[in-house]
Amino acid sequence: MTTLEDDNFIYKYMSLDSFLFTLTSAVMLFQKVKNWPDRSEGYLFEFCKRNGIKRSEYSLDDYSGSCWTRHTENSSSFENESHFQDFQEEVLANGSATMWASYCANGGVRIRSTIGIIRGLLSSKGLDVMHGQVEYRTIRSVDFDRMSLEDLLFIKNPAFRAEDEYRFLIRKKNQDGIVKIKTLGLRNFVDEIVICPNIASDNWKSRSVFKLVIDYLLDIRDPKDLAYLQNVRMSDLYSSISEEMHEIGEI
Repeated sequence: MTTLEDDNFIYKYMSLDSFLFTLTSAVMLFQKVKNWPDRSEGYLFEFCKRNGIKRSEYSLDDYSGSCWTRHTENSSSFENESHFQDFQEEVLANGSATMWASYCANGGVRIRSTIGIIRGLLSSKGLDVMHGQVEYRTIRSVDFDRMSLEDLLFIKNPAFRAEDEYRFLIRKKNQDGIVKIKTLGLRNFVDEIVICPNIASDNWKSRSVFKLVIDYLLDIRDPKDLAYLQNVRMSDLYSSISEEMHEIGEI
């Protein structure tokens, strides 16, 4: 597990339901790791259950997590540096088609924060927190005899390498299926909200999401809030959106 510096940006793709819950309740959710629906983790978790990794006083039941992406890519995958830079700019501005399809098929958003902000939020609650980059490895490359359960929780199948995941885990015995972290509101840990391009053609839905963000987070009479509004936008990944989402008077 590699832990990165606090100033690194991280991104999270959320379904509309998850985003609206976080927006309206000011709560960040951490799901119990063993209940994650992602089966790419399964071969490690099943191994743990069958063989009992005992290098920790904790079991799989004691971990809850939140998964983010860093949106980085190896420049060697591109013909030249210019193409690589174009790709990076496009993904950072509009999101990843793969991630939108995987996590926001029926609409959603991508939020942005930093490692330091999320780490600080969790630490301020007195929680036992682990965080770091996920390694993408085949099961044959994993030396189970030398790895602890904590090591295995930061390993994933290489088929999901495009997720470029950065993971936060809370370690606590006797925790419920979902850990709710109370925040001071979404704006206190998110500095950018990009609305899923899948709903760009649905004028009512896209405008409704945009207006909810304004109603819950902003006072448009405040210049500082108007500045924040510039970081709330529709993804232009698939096509150019002719209408300007920031025309407040039309919302």
